[in-house]
Amino acid sequence: MQASIIVAAVAVSAVAHADPQEAQIVSRGGFLLPALQLSASTDDQAKFTASLPYKLPIDSTLQFVTSARLQISSAKGVSTLFSSGGDETLPWEAGLTLLVIEPEEVDRAQVESRAGTAAIHAYDVCVKECKSSDKCDFKTDASEIQKREVLHKNLCPNGEEQYLREEAAIAGLRSLPQSRVSLGASVGRQQFKFLTGPFGAGDPLTQSSSIETSVHAGALYARAWPLTHTHAGVIEVRGIYTRAFHAASATGHWCQPEGMVGSDPNSGVQQCKDLALGAPSDVSTFTLAADIGIADSFKQTWRASVGMFGTTGIATTADSFGIETPVYLNFTPNSAVADYLGSYKGILRITPRLSWSRDASNHFPTTAVLTIEALSQNSIFSEALDY
Repeated sequence: MQASIIVAAVAVSAVAHADPQEAQIVSRGGFLLPALQLSASTDDQAKFTASLPYKLPIDSTLQFVTSARLQISSAKGVSTLFSSGGDETLPWEAGLTLLVIEPEEVDRAQVESRAGTAAIHAYDVCVKECKSSDKCDFKTDASEIQKREVLHKNLCPNGEEQYLREEAAIAGLRSLPQSRVSLGASVGRQQFKFLTGPFGAGDPLTQSSSIETSVHAGALYARAWPLTHTHAGVIEVRGIYTRAFHAASATGHWCQPEGMVGSDPNSGVQQCKDLALGAPSDVSTFTLAADIGIADSFKQTWRASVGMFGTTGIATTADSFGIETPVYLNFTPNSAVADYLGSYKGILRITPRLSWSRDASNHFPTTAVLTIEALSQNSIFSEALDY
């Protein structure tokens, strides 16, 4: 069994949380905070991805967000992402995604009314607790409007607990989006260096290079439905088409003399190189995956799923299948309703996978993969190009 561990780190700032009573679906456009992702693996594979989302100013009950993304990768470790050799260029991809969000249909007036009532009840709890104190900030003669304007985080501990308990029973106040559709495509370029034949004993080989174009196109559909006032079921289905070039697995090793150290004729110095034997191969695949699970729809602090995925080669034998159990942990939960312009989130995603891939002898050896990613994004859902 081969195991690899991918660790991703993100450096993105957080913004202030929106209050439940203030959050609403708006048609104004605007840039959202960018997402920066750095990933590395034990086999020296590394990627850096940056994306800049923009909410489109479309007057609709749906929300539309497009993102421009750029990704660079390396097969020689994280350090080479930012300091590669002068004679080599890093593989890169540039792409666009479109996200369409359908929030849960709710009676906004009823939701705001019940949320206001919960705020009044919570305020009254705080009044009872401190009415005997000279420094009480909660006045018995406060009007209902004044009570509604106090944010729950500024209430006394028991008052905040009372507010959150009542708020949890208000369907739709903090619910997940009813459905999400994400579409994306990217185009990349990669330079390959290799040796060309004929490959026979004594035959001279030639150093060659080529620049190849890769293509990724994906679609993702996610849907949530309420199980209780605080939890929701979630299903996510994604498909990804990939056309990429892979370097030949066999390599050639050779050395050239570069002089000697000092005047010692036995201290010859050599410069050695390793290059693939033959040009890169063109491989096209299609991957289909589906996950189903449960999520905290009230505070949106976690989501856990289990699913299966399969990849089939198009005119090749690049077939594989496997199971995965992604878990999302949100450390800056959003206290607003399901609006994409709400609070920014820092999310840890952990995804153990077991996969079986067809090898040259037509066998399916097992591969264990553990992915740990720290993401900054606006929801506990993936998007089309998150492959």
